[in-house]
Amino acid sequence: MTENPTTIEIRTNPKFRLGRSLYSLTTVFAVLGSGIIAESNAMQWAGFVLLAVLAIALSATTAKRNSSLTIEEARKLLDEIEAREI
Repeated sequence: MTENPTTIEIRTNPKFRLGRSLYSLTTVFAVLGSGIIAESNAMQWAGFVLLAVLAIALSATTAKRNSSLTIEEARKLLDEIEAREI
């Protein structure tokens, strides 16, 4: 009777850096804006693709961050795991 192992990661300070996100967004709009100014379709598409990749990365980060447990929920989960193993 083999069960799937449970991985528990403890993070005391999850890091979401607004500066990093703003820097990435500024870079994307710089490429997109340069494409508009230069009337370059290729550069506009490159900016759009970068914007899509950035949106996917931010949503994945947000989804992962929202899957965390409170301290009470984590204690309850640990107690349940310990009870199953005994």
